[in-house]
Amino acid sequence: MARIRIVLLVAVIGLIAAACGGDDSVSVEDPWGRPSPMSAGNAAFYMEITGGATDDTIVSATSSACGVTELHETTMSDGVMSMQERPDGIPVPAGETVFLEPGGLHVMCID
Repeated sequence: MARIRIVLLVAVIGLIAAACGGDDSVSVEDPWGRPSPMSAGNAAFYMEITGGATDDTIVSATSSACGVTELHETTMSDGVMSMQERPDGIPVPAGETVFLEPGGLHVMCID
């Protein structure tokens, strides 16, 4: 079931990236995902997001394959790793690439 969700969400991300075309748009490259090792039914999705001509902020993500989709960040504090939602979104500065990757920023698919 989680594998189907990963494929569906990656397909949705690919469609969004294709719709963003143009030189001043945000672009999405190399989307991929995997089931969460801690929670059955959850998955994390990663990608590279490159800003367009102006600063942007990714404020949400959606997928019919997920019960809830949230923007998250994994952080390490005092030797303890934790994951928290980013309610203010993920900033994407103009012309810069933001990496959503394991151990950092990611899109969380919650069953």
